[in-house]
Amino acid sequence: MTAALTKYHDAEHVDRWFEQGFEMTLGDWVTMGTKKSVKRAVHEVSLVCRHGDVQRVIDGFKAETRKSNAGQKSKFSEASALMLVFVSLRANRKMSLLAAVEMLMVMPWKQRKRLGITEVVENRQELMYDRVWAALARLRDLVDDEPGDRHEGMTFELYNELVAKRDPVEMGARTRRREELMTAILHGSVLLLPKEIRDRSDGAHAIDATILELVGMHKAFENMRPGDKMPTNHGGGLYVRNGDHDGSKKGPGKRKYGQEIEYCIWTRNSPDADKDFPLLFTAIGDHKPGKLVGHGRKLLESLIARDIKIKTLIADRAYTPNAKVEDLQLPFAQHGVSLIMDYGIDQKGKQAFWASPDGKHDLVMCDGSWYLASMPEMLQLAEKTYADAKKAATDNIADEATREAHIAAAHDVLVQQRSRRSRFRLEPRGRHRADGARQYFYPTLSLEDSVDIDPNTGSIVEITVPSKTVLIPGVLGGGSRNEENTKHLKYGQEFEYKSEKWRGMYGLRNTVESGNASVKNPEHLALGIAMKRLVRGPWFAALCAAMAAACENIHRIVDWYQERLNLAHRNRKNRSHPAVYEQRDPAKYWADFQITTAPPDIPVAA
Repeated sequence: MTAALTKYHDAEHVDRWFEQGFEMTLGDWVTMGTKKSVKRAVHEVSLVCRHGDVQRVIDGFKAETRKSNAGQKSKFSEASALMLVFVSLRANRKMSLLAAVEMLMVMPWKQRKRLGITEVVENRQELMYDRVWAALARLRDLVDDEPGDRHEGMTFELYNELVAKRDPVEMGARTRRREELMTAILHGSVLLLPKEIRDRSDGAHAIDATILELVGMHKAFENMRPGDKMPTNHGGGLYVRNGDHDGSKKGPGKRKYGQEIEYCIWTRNSPDADKDFPLLFTAIGDHKPGKLVGHGRKLLESLIARDIKIKTLIADRAYTPNAKVEDLQLPFAQHGVSLIMDYGIDQKGKQAFWASPDGKHDLVMCDGSWYLASMPEMLQLAEKTYADAKKAATDNIADEATREAHIAAAHDVLVQQRSRRSRFRLEPRGRHRADGARQYFYPTLSLEDSVDIDPNTGSIVEITVPSKTVLIPGVLGGGSRNEENTKHLKYGQEFEYKSEKWRGMYGLRNTVESGNASVKNPEHLALGIAMKRLVRGPWFAALCAAMAAACENIHRIVDWYQERLNLAHRNRKNRSHPAVYEQRDPAKYWADFQITTAPPDIPVAA
C-alpha cells in the first residue's frame, strides 16, 4: 500500500512551524496585515535582519575601515536606515527614501525601537530625512565599488580620471562587502523557514541573471568623447538581450542601462515531485551587464558556507557551458553537483575526445554525454545536423508551409537517431572526484548495435565494449588544465541531451524565470521600475534586489503554509480573513455543543 504524501500530514504542523519562524500565529499575521501592515512589516524585517545578522555584518565592515574609535557617534545607524527602507518596501511596496522617512514619523516608539531607532525629533521630518540619508551615505561608502559624485553629470574625461584614481584593492573589498550584505539579507529570510522543511530539498537549484534598469543612459564607451556627459547615476552598464548581454559591443538589439542581478532559487526535487517546500531564493549576486566572471563559483561558495544543500544546478548558456571551467564547471563538479544545460548551434556535435594511454578505451563526447567512439558518425553529429538543417530552412525557404514540412522531416530523422544513439551512451556512476575525474558504466550492446559498416571501405566493423566501467580523468591530455583538456567538464552534463529526463529537469529552470518576473512585477514589488529606486548607484539597486527577494521569500513561505492547511472552508474569497486561520481550543470548541439539563425558557411570541 502506497504511503500518503507528505502534504497530507503538513496541516497539523503549520501552526508550530509558523510560530517557530515568525514568532506569532498565522491568525495574528493575517490580522496585522489587514489592520497594521507597517507593524507586521517591522516585525518581519527585524526577524530577517536578526537571522541574517545584518547589524554584525555592517559593524564588521566599519571595523575594517575605522582608524580609531574617536569622534562623535552617529544618531542613526546604517543598519537602521537599511531596515527602514526594507520596511517601506515590505509594507508599501516603495523603495523611496522619502516614503520611508514619512513612515518613520508616524511610527510608535516600540516599532522604532525594533529597528534600532532611539532618537527621533518629532515634527522635524526634514531633519530626520537628512539623518537617514547620512546613514545610507555611510553605508554606500562601505559597499559602493563605483564611487563618485552623482549630483551632477561628469564629463567622460573626468570620469576616466576618477576611475584611474580608484584603489583596486579597496574596490574589491567593497564588492565583497556588498555581496556579503546582500547574502545576509536574503539568508535571513530563508531562515524563517524551519530546518525540517529546508531539509526536504534534495539540492536542486536554478540560476539566472536579470537586468535592473537604472535611471540615466550613456553611449558605449568606445563611442564616447572626452566632452560627452556621463549620467548622474553612473556606475551601471549597457545591456542587450542577445548573446552575452554586453550592450557595449556592436550588434543588433535595443540597449538598456543598468545592473544585472544573479538569483539562485530552489526548484522542485524532480519534474513530477510535489512542492514539498517553498521555492525560495537562496543566493544572490550582481555584476555589470556582460561582465559575468566567476559569479557561478561565488554562488556555490555562498550556498556551501551557509549549509544549503546543492546537488543539481540548472542554468542557461550564459552560465553553462559559456563560463570558464575554473569559474563554474570544475568547482561544481568537485562538489558533486550535476549540471543541466543547453547548447548553442556551434556547440553541438562532437565536443571532446579521450583515448586511454593503453589503447583500451576510445570515447567521444557528443552533446554533453560520453559515447563509444566507434558509434556511427551520423549519430555523433545528429543534433548539429538537425540544427544546421533547421537554420538553413529558416534562412533559405521563403514559403512557410514548405519550410515547416522540411523542418518536420528533419526532426523525424533526429528522433530516430536519438533513440539509437542512446544505446552507445556511457552512464555516469557516482560523483566527480576532487580532480574532476568520474567513473562511468559502459553500455551493453545488442547484436544489432555491435556491428557497423565503414563508410570509407564498405567493410563490416565490429563494435566492442572493452570493460564494465571506465574512469575518465579530469584532465584529458597534456597534463595542464587548459580549455582544450577540460572541454568534457565544460560541456558535460548529467542526463542525455534532449532525453525525457533532460527535458523535465531543464524545464525546472522556469522556476527562476518566474521568480525574476515576480519581484519585477509592477503590481507586486516593482523591482523592475527604475523610477521607484531613485537613490543613485548600482549599489543601492543591488541592495534593493536583495530586499525584494527577501520579501518574495516571506510571501512564498506564508503562501505555502496556507496551501498546506488545505482547509475545506478556505478559498480565494475568504483566505485573507483572519478567522480562517484561528487556532481553536478543542475543550472550548466542544463545550459550545453541550446540552444543559435545564435549558432556559424560550419566550413565545404573543
